Amino acid sequence: MKTKKRSIVIIVAVMLCLLIGGILLSNKDKLISQFSLSPTPPPVPKEITSLVETVGQRTVLPKDETPTVATVTNVSQLENQPFFAKARNGDKVLIYAQAKKAVLYRPISGEIVEVSPVEIVSGDASGSTEASVSAAFNTSGSQPVLKIRL
Repeated sequence: MKTKKRSIVIIVAVMLCLLIGGILLSNKDKLISQFSLSPTPPPVPKEITSLVETVGQRTVLPKDETPTVATVTNVSQLENQPFFAKARNGDKVLIYAQAKKAVLYRPISGEIVEVSPVEIVSGDASGSTEASVSAAFNTSGSQPVLKIRL
């Protein structure tokens, strides 16, 4: 009889802990704002920091934004896109979404190959959520615009 009561008490205690944990977890954002705590942003990898410092010595970069960095790995898939016309495998693309700016940088020679405005396009007719990058000429036709489809 005692083991049955003990089992019931243990089950009730576990369920109570799960209930309290669920309530706290579902109200996490409210609790954080009540105590004026803000989640810390994830640390920026040293590779990106170093790349931004190097490129920043060669051109003006947005100071209040950390770029998304991509590496050109298959230039043959990009050769018909104006932004990547002079790209080579191993080049880095720094994309500043808020500042709407993209920089194509060649680490081997230390040169900036291309700088272009960025256009973020959300969704497409097919409803795909897969991100893709393409480049096209802007309306003036003089400078390539890097288009990013989300």
